[in-house]
Amino acid sequence: MISEDQLYTFEIKNYQYDIEYYTDRPWRFAGGKEIVNPMNQIDSHRNVLSSMMKEYDMRMSLTCNLVFIHPEQTIYNLPNHPNIYTPHQSE
Repeated sequence: MISEDQLYTFEIKNYQYDIEYYTDRPWRFAGGKEIVNPMNQIDSHRNVLSSMMKEYDMRMSLTCNLVFIHPEQTIYNLPNHPNIYTPHQSE
């Protein structure tokens, strides 16, 4: 999404299982199996878009967001992060 001076990206996840969040090690399914950290995709998008914006002299701020949409999912240990959204945030 693009506004006047801001570019927003949204990585949408519809995982149907609970996740355990960790800042310093791989995220895990609630049962213990490691998963790829979804923030890695966000970082990848940010790097590619930042390079492209620089190449085309686009002077905009870039905000990359991670959005979990499954209403029954729980993400344990998820900190209050300005760019991570869940259906249960307002609860």
